[in-house]
Amino acid sequence: MISSGEYRLQTILAALQCGAIIFGIAWIKIATKFYFPSLGFRAELSGFPLLVLNWGILLLLVPLLWVIVTIRREKARTSTWKRTQTIISGTAILALTILFFMMVANATIVGRNMIVPLD
Repeated sequence: MISSGEYRLQTILAALQCGAIIFGIAWIKIATKFYFPSLGFRAELSGFPLLVLNWGILLLLVPLLWVIVTIRREKARTSTWKRTQTIISGTAILALTILFFMMVANATIVGRNMIVPLD
């Protein structure tokens, strides 16, 4: 039987992870569509930022897979997986997601992408 708070930790951390992914994609999109044009420039993206804008939504599979793996590990009878490991792994994924989008945003601004004046 599943108790009401049994998966609360996975739910909270997965929601934070999904929020970081959606915020990161929106951040890149807003910067390229609204911020640069307001300064009189347009962004011609290439490489990694363009890949994230087109396919970044697939990163939502990471929290889904994390939830599935942690629940299965916690429920396995022979597993030595502890609740602390769930917290550490979830927090690490959240931190890496935030770092990832900070790096992509930096590559959008100072990378090989072209920030050219509007004609």
